[in-house]
Amino acid sequence: MNLPTWLSTTLGTTLSVVRFPSQRSQRRRTSTADATADGPTREGSTSERFVASDGVRLHVVASDKGRASRVGGGRAADAAASVDVTVICLHGWTLDHRTWAPVVQRLTDDSGGMGKGSGVRVLRYDHRGHGRSEHRDGTATLDRLADDLAELIDELAPAGPVVLAGHSMGGMTIMTLAKRHPELVRRRVAAVALVSTSCGNMDRVTLGLPGPAGDVFALGERVAFRLLARAPWPPLSPWGP
Repeated sequence: MNLPTWLSTTLGTTLSVVRFPSQRSQRRRTSTADATADGPTREGSTSERFVASDGVRLHVVASDKGRASRVGGGRAADAAASVDVTVICLHGWTLDHRTWAPVVQRLTDDSGGMGKGSGVRVLRYDHRGHGRSEHRDGTATLDRLADDLAELIDELAPAGPVVLAGHSMGGMTIMTLAKRHPELVRRRVAAVALVSTSCGNMDRVTLGLPGPAGDVFALGERVAFRLLARAPWPPLSPWGP
């Protein structure tokens, strides 16, 4: 079984049983041990900071066949060249990179089907405003998330084929990447997995209500989300804001 076929089969099989909870970029290394509490993947991961072009720091975790894998630094090209493929997993809204832990375990486990000689490197990161990543007012847009992903690919996976997997908002980010950076996608992306996502009209949820009633419900939902987004919420993460 070749690598693309195995990856497609493995991603599809694993995702079918996983229940997801409802100018030049720079990197700054923050740790050599995984501090993400990923459970089964924590022993083979490292976490670092990736600084986007607008200065927002994103938390990135790398896993490589059950052993520590450097995210970036001066060895990003070496890390990408040493594996057959880099898989980048994008989480959904209000979640973080840990939702992909069961998939990462499967992809980086030597018993997963490809054997010890094959190289699969998995990168996960927290979107801006999620998990351990920083936020910045006015940048919580799909266009900015897609630009973050494009910069991350260029810097942390500069060589070799890339497979993108996105859940919910992560899937929307991948689709926006294809719109904003089509040449990057044509040149680098070998496959895409989209999980429980949408290509638009998420602001038109009407619960089946007819005509004006549905419009009123959709408007009320948009207003409620705006108010919730602007509320001074306390940190919900055990790691602080």
